[in-house]
Amino acid sequence: KRRVNNRADLEVFAAVPSTFPAEPTDYTLIAKYTSSQTWIAPEKGWYLIEVHGASGSGARADYANGGDEAYVGGGSGGSGGGGAYVASVVKMNAGDTVVLSGLAVASNASATVNTTVSGEFYDKLLAVAAGNGTNARFDGYTVAFPGSGGKGGVASGGNSANVNGSDGYANRGTWSSTPSAKGGAPGHVDGNTGGVSGYISNSTAYNSKIGPALAGFIKISRGNTNVTA
Repeated sequence: KRRVNNRADLEVFAAVPSTFPAEPTDYTLIAKYTSSQTWIAPEKGWYLIEVHGASGSGARADYANGGDEAYVGGGSGGSGGGGAYVASVVKMNAGDTVVLSGLAVASNASATVNTTVSGEFYDKLLAVAAGNGTNARFDGYTVAFPGSGGKGGVASGGNSANVNGSDGYANRGTWSSTPSAKGGAPGHVDGNTGGVSGYISNSTAYNSKIGPALAGFIKISRGNTNVTA
C-alpha cells in the first residue's frame, strides 16, 4: 500500500515592522493655497502646515459737516487688525488628507488633518479672521465720532505655533504729521498685515488710500526625511 505524503513544506515569514521616518531637520515648501480644497499627502513622512488668517481693512475719515473742512489739520479712521498665524507639525502616510477651508476675506481660515498614522490625532488649526477698523468723523479740531482699530485675528489648535494678530490702531487726532493709521501686525512675518486707514489732510480726504482686508492662505512644507519611493 502506497503511502501518500500530503505535507507541504512551510515557510515562515517574520513580520517586519514598518518604521516611520526620523523627525526632519528641515522643511521645504511644496504648496501654497489661496482657495478651499482638500490636499492629499504625496508621501509618508512629516509635514509643516501653516495657516495664515485673514486681516481686516482700514476705515474712512470724513468731515462731520461741509462747513468745517478748512479747519481740519489731519486725522484718520481706524486701521484693520493683523491676521493670526497657526502652525502644526504632523505625521502622515501617503494618501492622508488635509481639508483646507475659509480662505477668503473675512473668513476663518482652517486646516483639518485626517491621518491613518496609528495613535496620531491633531486639533483643527484655526485662524479667526481679524476685524475691520471703523470710520471716524471730524468737526473742525474735534473728533465728532472716533474710529477704532479692528481686533487682531485669533489663533488656536497649532502644536508648533499659535500667534494672534495685533489689533489695528484707533483714529489719529488732528494735526497729525502721519495721519494714516497703520494696520495691525500679523502673527507671522509672512502673514497678512491689517489695512491702513483713510485720512484727512487739511481740506482733502484721502479715503482712496484705504488698505483692504486680505484673504487667508495656507502653506504646506515637507520634511527632509520623508519617504519618496
